[in-house]
Amino acid sequence: LMNVAIADTIGMSLGNWQALLNTVLLVIVVIFGGRNLGFGTLANMVLIGYLSDFFRYIWAQILPENFFEITAVRWILLFPTIAILVIGVSGYIAADLGVAPYDAIPFIITEHQTRFSFKTVRILWDIAFTVCGYLLGGVVGIITILVSFLFGPVIDYFKTKITALFFTDSLPETVSQQAACDGNR
Repeated sequence: LMNVAIADTIGMSLGNWQALLNTVLLVIVVIFGGRNLGFGTLANMVLIGYLSDFFRYIWAQILPENFFEITAVRWILLFPTIAILVIGVSGYIAADLGVAPYDAIPFIITEHQTRFSFKTVRILWDIAFTVCGYLLGGVVGIITILVSFLFGPVIDYFKTKITALFFTDSLPETVSQQAACDGNR
């Protein structure tokens, strides 16, 4: 929401804006510990925005104008899209190949304080970016609000399941346990 609102406001492609913002966030991640970086970090930083631009272009060429504004289409695509996104993000975090700077910052905040759990930090992080997107002209609906509150906890839940299923040398079940393990070293 925020990235699309900013890109539209400043007249920059989503891919270019996403790459620029992720570069700034990457600097913050490196300054505060540089954990959770790897191939997945770079792939996410570069590919997500540009793939979004590419598919927006493709859809504009082959689908009727305003196709994604049709309520039935939006509802039909909503749940499979969210499911794919949640499983994809959970999987790439569980693979431990590095996470996007946006995803790394809540991990870092959790590691540097003990008052709030990862789930709480992630919810507050997502809400902050949603509010920024709204203030910059993005449209916030009920699904946006639900995603802001539930995305972090749902990803954490599925990351645990994917880790148990595919990565038997076992990472701790939750980010909170990871932080606890790191604190005990």
